[in-house]
Amino acid sequence: MRWCKGLPRPASSVEVPYAKNREELKRLDEAALTLVFISTPQWQQEIGQICDKLDRDRRPGYSARECEYALAYQRICGLRSYSEARNRLASDRGRLARQLLGFDRPRETRIIFERKLLDGAPSSATISRHVKRFGERRPA
Repeated sequence: MRWCKGLPRPASSVEVPYAKNREELKRLDEAALTLVFISTPQWQQEIGQICDKLDRDRRPGYSARECEYALAYQRICGLRSYSEARNRLASDRGRLARQLLGFDRPRETRIIFERKLLDGAPSSATISRHVKRFGERRPA
């Protein structure tokens, strides 16, 4: 498993539920692994409930859940920045990941403009605003 340089490695006695060296996860790519991870009851109860509260009175282009899906994908891929994850999601090779995580449809926008590259995945600015709304104490 790849680890970010800024984070300490967990103790060898700690079982990482989404580690690719687990037998049942060896055949899955990062997007499918992200889908498994965000589908767990623990994720739904902890992160999902917070996301639902954040979106209660708003109608965002990307829901808080979708932003968390993108951030979970970044972590599982072992990427240092969300920009790297977005580039991977928006590339030709990221088509399956976009489909699995729900980023394969155009979003409503209040501004009319010609769409350019990387449509479908949340922008870095969107993720930055989401992280600020979510708060400093983010679960790992």
